[in-house]
Amino acid sequence: MIGRFHAAVLCALLMPLIATFLTWMVTNNFINEKNEATFLRTIAESEINFQAHINASQSALIAGGAFFAGSTYVSQEDWRKYVSGLDLEKSYKGLLGIGYIKDIGDQTHESYIQEMRNNGARHFSIHPDKRFSDNFIITYIEPSGENSIAIGYNIATEQNRREAAILSRDTGRTVITNPIHLLQVKDNRANFLIMYPMYSQKLVDASPQQRRKSFTGWIYAPVIATDIFGDLATSEIPFFDMRVYAGTDDNGALIFDSHKINNINHQ
Repeated sequence: MIGRFHAAVLCALLMPLIATFLTWMVTNNFINEKNEATFLRTIAESEINFQAHINASQSALIAGGAFFAGSTYVSQEDWRKYVSGLDLEKSYKGLLGIGYIKDIGDQTHESYIQEMRNNGARHFSIHPDKRFSDNFIITYIEPSGENSIAIGYNIATEQNRREAAILSRDTGRTVITNPIHLLQVKDNRANFLIMYPMYSQKLVDASPQQRRKSFTGWIYAPVIATDIFGDLATSEIPFFDMRVYAGTDDNGALIFDSHKINNINHQ
């Protein structure tokens, strides 16, 4: 028989909309008077580790926003040099890269493509090429390589990305999307984006309409869920499974399952 323990890990510094809950599945013979304290300590440690990952990721995005704010114009090469100095692989585990998304507003696809090509992005294009009511274009992401497939993607064409982008823009908060499949990841693992909004002026207690008028874009990062949550495991992980769902209970989309990861690692 399997018992369930729910530990709600809300990113309080992030968005009120997205509540990520860690569901811990353990066998009854593991939870007893002798080792319950160990189990609860493991939960607490994992919550702290998860929050540390999110804090570090948000700090990286805020720093990217400051880089844009301090520049008259940020070119593709400027962004490449900036991100390369962050040493993402070592300092920000789980982040595939850091990028910039532009809301092009009324500007046509053709005009924005030409603008980007004139500024050094010679192969820039927008996909899908159909214009939608909202057009939020991934303009830069570094390191490129496997991330290059995402450049030019209109994230407003996918519901989860679009809803998170609008929420972030209209509230001024860093937001995590619901689970998505990243273009640059070929398997069916559920992952997500973290999005930080930028404005042309400092706004305090501003309305959504005021924020839209001053809005300049998002700094964002695609995140590999298994890298983030897999790192939460401690020495006690062989005795229980950790499952991460999007939503308030285990009826939401499964983002991470340590049991599957452990099986792969022991094959």
